[in-house]
Amino acid sequence: MDNTYFGTQTANITNLEGSVVKVAGNNLVQDSYTNPSAPQIAMTVNNLFVPIKNQILGNESDGAGGYVYSGAKPKVAVLIETETIDRKNSIFFWIP
Repeated sequence: MDNTYFGTQTANITNLEGSVVKVAGNNLVQDSYTNPSAPQIAMTVNNLFVPIKNQILGNESDGAGGYVYSGAKPKVAVLIETETIDRKNSIFFWIP
């Protein structure tokens, strides 16, 4: 998001790693496996345009000034840039 949208305040990324599931048997842990990761992002955007927000949500214009659900969720990819603590280098997170 550039200055057109007055920038972003936060981008919280969760579920980068899958959860571990323990398989119990005979009162002991017999096995374990890891579920696939399912990254999620919660972003605070200061001024996201309504048409863009509705595209991300899978809504279409109803032609009368409103939006209705299109029936299909779109796939959205996000590239997040942040800085190191000393602000000398950028760190990028790509969530497909």
